[in-house]
Amino acid sequence: MGQRTVFYQSRTGQSLSKHLLMDYSNFRQWLLSENRNSIQEFNERLISDRLERFLNENDSLRNFQIAGQEIIDELTTIFLLTFCDYGPGKDKFEIVGPMMGTLRYEEFKKQILKTNDSELKAICSTLDNGKSLMNDNPFITNHDDNIEGFWTADEQRRLEQKLKKMKSLFDKTEGVEYLISVLEETKDKNQELIIDIEK
Repeated sequence: MGQRTVFYQSRTGQSLSKHLLMDYSNFRQWLLSENRNSIQEFNERLISDRLERFLNENDSLRNFQIAGQEIIDELTTIFLLTFCDYGPGKDKFEIVGPMMGTLRYEEFKKQILKTNDSELKAICSTLDNGKSLMNDNPFITNHDDNIEGFWTADEQRRLEQKLKKMKSLFDKTEGVEYLISVLEETKDKNQELIIDIEK
């Protein structure tokens, strides 16, 4: 199927960061066990040595500042794509909108860069750089090729308004149609939209 961009929303209305903080203890135990089993069975690690050390040394997580961005970003990817996909947290999030190939957004992103709208560029930069739960900086990936990000409810509304207003600029790009359909689907929920970008 190739590399995809997938959008998620929480089934509970809670943000991804709140879920990660609330579920950290169960997630930590599950992940350490899965990692041990993978090493014993396949001689393959699921997480970095650095993250394993952090998990062994921190049985609770009250805030993200104690960890540093690289740890939080690695935790975010593993939490969303393993624990909340096939692990005990699998009922926490749902996919919204179409799961489209990441390349289908490329022409749209090029058109965004040609506009003079700095706010639109900043919001759409999440499709390239992701956004860390820790500090809204570009996402750091080193464990696999996925980048995670999110748009707040306010960012989604501003993005939808701007895309509809500037639609004539994007008529020949697939990405704008996909984004508008996702934003239409989620607008009544008034919650964070999570973005997983396969690179």
